[in-house]
Amino acid sequence: MRYYATAVIAFSLLLATQAVASTVVRTGNQVSMTNEQNVVGNFYAVGNSVVISGESSQDVTMIGGKTRLNGSVAQDVLAVGVSVLIDGPVAGDVRVLGGDVTVSSAIAGDLVVVGGVVEVLSSGSVGGDILTYALDVTVGGPVAGDVLGQAERLSINSSVSGDIDVGVGELFLGETAVIDGSVTYTSSQLITQAFNANVGGDTLRNDPVYLGGENQLWTIGTLFFVVLLSSFVWYFLSRRTLARSTEYTLKNLPRSAITGTVAFLVIPLIIAVLAVSYIGSFIAIICLFGYITLLLLACAAVPAVVGQLGLRIFNQPNASLSPLSLLIGSIICSGIVLFPVIGLFIVMFAIIIVFGGLVESIIRVSR
Repeated sequence: MRYYATAVIAFSLLLATQAVASTVVRTGNQVSMTNEQNVVGNFYAVGNSVVISGESSQDVTMIGGKTRLNGSVAQDVLAVGVSVLIDGPVAGDVRVLGGDVTVSSAIAGDLVVVGGVVEVLSSGSVGGDILTYALDVTVGGPVAGDVLGQAERLSINSSVSGDIDVGVGELFLGETAVIDGSVTYTSSQLITQAFNANVGGDTLRNDPVYLGGENQLWTIGTLFFVVLLSSFVWYFLSRRTLARSTEYTLKNLPRSAITGTVAFLVIPLIIAVLAVSYIGSFIAIICLFGYITLLLLACAAVPAVVGQLGLRIFNQPNASLSPLSLLIGSIICSGIVLFPVIGLFIVMFAIIIVFGGLVESIIRVSR
């Protein structure tokens, strides 16, 4: 099934490239580009393992389980994978969604990362800002701009020409840390600063906002009722389709996660490629409408999937989909959002999994 979906995606992209000659697309289990191979134009690679060693004159997009960039890129890079390594110079920005992310080369622009463990080695550098949402972030190479974002643990062991403005659980400034600007951080713990670490500006700590404020309670309550209402609307309009989609997603969680991640990231690329061609612009509008519709349906189905999963965890494996499942799922989703950073990641990942289950269900019905 996964290879079928990949083939459909590749075929759609290849159709679009008839109108855009400067786009190169490669798919497969293992996708590689050697040092002797160069791409004049945009390069898209989708596979279980993606390794790019040649030069690219425009943007590079890599999606796979393990992705590695060894060659130089003249413009921007988008990388998605469980393991992502940027080991070649990039003249533009780098955007990464991954589990383990390592940067060991020069990036002329900004580095934007959503991931688990992020590390900029001493051999790496960032010419712009670093914006990261991750669990563990280590910056060992020089940064010409600011360091922004959210992290459970942030360690700075290099020079930062701009400011640091982050929300963290723990913040460390190592012996070689030199911050030209100010350090502003939101944390319940004080910063840990080595003796030789230097901060040119002010250091300001803000206390994190915990549950209990009127605005936050109102936001969580609104989210709860919106999620619950949307799931109930689908439940009463078509209980059978919601139950089937929920059951299929729960039975195929790994496959749904993979399909959802690939579809969530690749379909917008297909729409973008189709939109630049005269023939494909109408198809792009249809695909965009379908993409948004599936995302909204995924959001509505999340309480059903989470609720059924919760019932099974509490020893009710044969419980059928019911309003109780939707209520439990909505409560769990609203509660998870209370946790900073990681809560949002969990909810987003749940939506992607359900999105993948819906895509798989559509492919299954169409066979």
